[in-house]
Amino acid sequence: MNYKHLSLEERHYIELSMKNEITPTAIASALDRSQSTIYREVERNKGLKGYRHKQADRLAKERHETKPKAIKLTDEIKELIQAVLIRTGVLNRWQADLKRKASSSCT
Repeated sequence: MNYKHLSLEERHYIELSMKNEITPTAIASALDRSQSTIYREVERNKGLKGYRHKQADRLAKERHETKPKAIKLTDEIKELIQAVLIRTGVLNRWQADLKRKASSSCT
């Protein structure tokens, strides 16, 4: 499935459609989105005055910017992991197992 965020134009369409009492199912169909996407969008981003597209876009972007990011394996972290594996002897056992499996598959 190809995931993409709602655009400001799609949010504007949702706002206008809701003001015209169009059902979330019909909105989803018109935008070629899942019905649950529309329900979640409205629930997450509505304010005291209801759903407004500019406010919804701002709230969604703020949530995206402040969510926890994945931590990448830096060279420093890789070196620390390798040092622990060597210190505990795990790396040597893995290497021995790999050699044993490689030699047995050649015969």
